[in-house]
Amino acid sequence: MATTFNRNANLPLTDLSRQEFYDLMEQLIPQNALCDDSDATTDQTLTVSGQLVRANMNVPRWKKFTVDVDDLDTAGTGHVESLFALGTTGVVHAVYMKHNTAFSGGGATSCAVSVGYAGGVTAYAGAFDVFQAVAAATNQMNTVVASNAAISVPGTTVVADFNSDVNCDTLTAGEVDIWVLYSECY
Repeated sequence: MATTFNRNANLPLTDLSRQEFYDLMEQLIPQNALCDDSDATTDQTLTVSGQLVRANMNVPRWKKFTVDVDDLDTAGTGHVESLFALGTTGVVHAVYMKHNTAFSGGGATSCAVSVGYAGGVTAYAGAFDVFQAVAAATNQMNTVVASNAAISVPGTTVVADFNSDVNCDTLTAGEVDIWVLYSECY
């Protein structure tokens, strides 16, 4: 049975998007809790039992990250942006990328982003062209094959790896949303 917690907080549980609800719940659940049958952990689907909120284990969920040109402050053609720390029993299931503004400026003729971890920056999603024109159907969805040994690198940080033909800090425009489907405690 999962540990329950009770915090005195007035939470608006209506008129919230799923992401807003998760963000509010993450503020209540202890960060970096141990991941076993008796602990509540972050980033899990939650259920209400009586007046207590409980975290369910083993439930994949999407988490969205937005990276814009101001985050690319590397004076080189590559930039690694940390997205989040994957727990020691975490698994990445899929990655979806969609850019809102094309990355451009500084004389660039190309820019791409991949998702992975240090030493395997394309492990979860290969290069997605964020230099191309933005369109409704311009996106990339990658599922991580279960037999791939890279799906779970204990305690690693999930990163977005940007590569351009000019120094990343000379780019003047660009924004990409990266959604990562992952779970903990499998």
